[in-house]
Amino acid sequence: MGRHAVDKKRKQERTKVREWAIDLLPKLQEVSLANLTIDELARLIQKSKSTIYQYFKSKEEIISYVVQVRLESMASFVSILREEPFRPKQQYQEFLLLLCNGARDIQSKFLNDLREYYPTAWQMVTFFLNELIREVKRFFERGVELGFFRNVSSELLARIDQLFVFQIMTDAKMTKNGAALDKLVHDYLTVRFEGVLK
Repeated sequence: MGRHAVDKKRKQERTKVREWAIDLLPKLQEVSLANLTIDELARLIQKSKSTIYQYFKSKEEIISYVVQVRLESMASFVSILREEPFRPKQQYQEFLLLLCNGARDIQSKFLNDLREYYPTAWQMVTFFLNELIREVKRFFERGVELGFFRNVSSELLARIDQLFVFQIMTDAKMTKNGAALDKLVHDYLTVRFEGVLK
């Protein structure tokens, strides 16, 4: 088998495993990670344990990979916020929709379990959140510099955004009863850029 055939096979396997991770994340919201076993993971993935062990050494590695795949799907927020020319409202809306869509089916119980039982995966989440805060602060500081925003605390603005995204993640009522995610983001943007006063 030539090098190109081997590379193609590896790429196909990586794609397959990535699809498992994408499918597994919503299922992990319904179980406790505290006592999760490889047998339970195999059932959730619908693969044998031996198949799973071909790709992963432990359940910690599986959980970390699932988290990594989701975070990678949201990582383009950096390029959105740094985009030129600076179009604050459009970039900000794109950024919020990306994050809210990426975080939509993640529950606070899952995050708490990660923090308590899977430190490597939790470290990825905290790194992502810290990078997010840094980039949002830069975005607001850039907006102030260019005269688009008032000179208010970029730290405060970034933390408010973090709370908004976390609320979307953890409060199912926010997106149930017909409340579309894009409508929630639009309303948040309206309050953020125009205020609530008429």
